[in-house]
Amino acid sequence: MLLMRWWVGYIFHHFELWSMLYARIAPTFLFIPIASSRVVVNPVTRQLVIFFVVIGLEPYVPFRVNGPDGVALASSCGVEAITGIVIGVIVASPFWVATVVGELIDNQRGATIADSIDPASGVEASVMAPFLNLMFANVFLQKGGLMVLMSFFSRSLSDVPLGQMPHFSYVGLATLLNHVLQTAISLSAPVAIGLLLLDGVLAFLSRFCKQLNAFSLSLTVKSFAAYGIMYFYFSSVVPMRIYHLVHDWSFHGVLE
Repeated sequence: MLLMRWWVGYIFHHFELWSMLYARIAPTFLFIPIASSRVVVNPVTRQLVIFFVVIGLEPYVPFRVNGPDGVALASSCGVEAITGIVIGVIVASPFWVATVVGELIDNQRGATIADSIDPASGVEASVMAPFLNLMFANVFLQKGGLMVLMSFFSRSLSDVPLGQMPHFSYVGLATLLNHVLQTAISLSAPVAIGLLLLDGVLAFLSRFCKQLNAFSLSLTVKSFAAYGIMYFYFSSVVPMRIYHLVHDWSFHGVLE
């Protein structure tokens, strides 16, 4: 009887601990594309990946749960879900930079008319945005980004203990999103400026050679120009500039 009681308590202890860890970790994998339906097709496999991450983070929990309590467990999971959303926003910010860069380039070259549904997010996106997002996901994995992600998860358990509602700074979150937009605009600026100058050249040709109908060829010409600039600029600069944001993951400024 004592053995059965100990075994039931042991099971409920780990169930409560894993439930709170899952509520904290799962939102991050919903925001980043490395575990999206395009990369990991089977949803069961995605849940297994999250579950193994949860098991690996269990030794980093700084306290032990004192027995099962249904109401307290539901409340703690709700608190952890809110914390997980904030962690997901911080972790997903470099991926959002890549997406915004693709959107700005496609908008400047006039290719937003070819918007389609992005399988990774389920929303309408331009052609370039999902491509750059997955390209950065590849760079993220090649550079050992998963190890950095696991270290950030383990630090979050000491900075924000399980079951405790932290005080969030909305100004810090707004500053983070503002930094995402600033970085995306600065990275896409060379391509956007080049395409803007090309628009001026096409307007000049259209003014003095109306039979050429230059703007009917603008999408093709601007696409070649954009890809030419990206070939020399993106291969060495943009991926590493975005990856440097991974090392800036921090709760500083987001939590009061």
